[in-house]
Amino acid sequence: MYKFEYASESLRQILSDQDTFWDPELQQELQPVLRQLKETGEPNSCGGADFGCKIGVSEIVYELKGKAFKLVYATFSAIKVVKFYEFHQMSHSIDWEAALDVLENKNQKEYSIPQIGDPKKFLEAIDAVHQGVVTPRDLGIKMGSLAKKDKDKARRGYYYGDFLEELDLLEVVKTSSRIPCIYKLTVKGELIAKTADSSTKSRLFAEALLGFPPLQIIITTTTRGEQQLTSELIEQIIHQTTEDGCGGTTKPRRAGSLRSLVNWVSRMAGIPICRKGQEGVQLYIPYIYAD
Repeated sequence: MYKFEYASESLRQILSDQDTFWDPELQQELQPVLRQLKETGEPNSCGGADFGCKIGVSEIVYELKGKAFKLVYATFSAIKVVKFYEFHQMSHSIDWEAALDVLENKNQKEYSIPQIGDPKKFLEAIDAVHQGVVTPRDLGIKMGSLAKKDKDKARRGYYYGDFLEELDLLEVVKTSSRIPCIYKLTVKGELIAKTADSSTKSRLFAEALLGFPPLQIIITTTTRGEQQLTSELIEQIIHQTTEDGCGGTTKPRRAGSLRSLVNWVSRMAGIPICRKGQEGVQLYIPYIYAD
């Protein structure tokens, strides 16, 4: 097993504190890489690493690029040490500041806070509705519900439907039959569903998330207001923007889900979120497109 060392304390925090700095997509891609480096000192994913030199480092330095990150490190095989020198999260080019500027023009209302924090799951739900899965029960089954009762299967469908409605990606159509409602994608939802490129799908969903006022408030507070992104801050904002403050057993899950979405959208849009130990640090570099 290799020991990890870091060129700075801030770098150690970013690569060690997953809850604070990582989003679901980054975790899925980066965690296996770090595990492999810990075991062998070499990665076996992301198509291999480029190598070169770094001033002050005697060993060859490797640059490993994934879809969500870029990592610069050196492997000292004789003493079984991997030392990290740089870490960057990859972002799209999204005008997030313009999205924050329209917050003041929003009408105040009570918002539905998501219980799911993985953007890929919401994209799967959008595709499912596009393919004809239009009732809460059927959507719950499609999204993995193993419940025996129909009402419990539908509950999972509502987890997705309620939040996608908040993002104006889906609309709820009331019915007069025994089915309480059916789902229909909005124009923006259809655009995401019909987009073949997964990277563009993610960018469009990130833009939709930036229109969600509770998330906007968190980003504004931790970017322009210079407060740190903490669980306490997120729960405070949830309390301010929901009718019941999301009390009870779902409160921690909703707060965790919202934090995951904030982490994801801040990486996707390149937003310099103020986190504990990383005040004002810009952690993102943009994707480079061919055209």
